[in-house]
Amino acid sequence: MDITEFHLKGLKIYLSTILDGYVGDIDFYLISGHLNMELVVSMLDKIFPKH
Repeated sequence: MDITEFHLKGLKIYLSTILDGYVGDIDFYLISGHLNMELVVSMLDKIFPKH
């Protein structure tokens, strides 16, 4: 999992991605205006869904 910060027209935008370890493709991504625990937990929920 990686979180990258972009600056766009004076705003901070955060792109969180999960890459496929074998091929290198992006499996999941989220874009947020805030870097917080909710962003991290949302990505972890995508990796490890609750059954």
